[in-house]
Amino acid sequence: QVDDITIEGDTCYLTIADQLDWSDELAHLELLEKKLMDYVLFIKSGSLVNLHPNAEGKKLVVKVVSRLEVPLDIHQRAYDQIVTGLQENKIELMWHKLK
Repeated sequence: QVDDITIEGDTCYLTIADQLDWSDELAHLELLEKKLMDYVLFIKSGSLVNLHPNAEGKKLVVKVVSRLEVPLDIHQRAYDQIVTGLQENKIELMWHKLK
């Protein structure tokens, strides 16, 4: 399940609403990675374009919106690891905290 899909200009944003705290870092990262993989499968399967035909040919960005500040060391490790997998599928990543 994709939390939100927004198309702005030439970009399609698929949002992950990250509501969890970081008390169990490993479990949190595993859930986040699973959700990201689900998004990649959603895109690659054609489901995105089936549900939103105007997303076809758009730049794809997964936007992780965190309720809580992500600890810097976790952000750096996770970001590098996650970005590599997404880039292979021509998907960009944005990650920020709700204001």
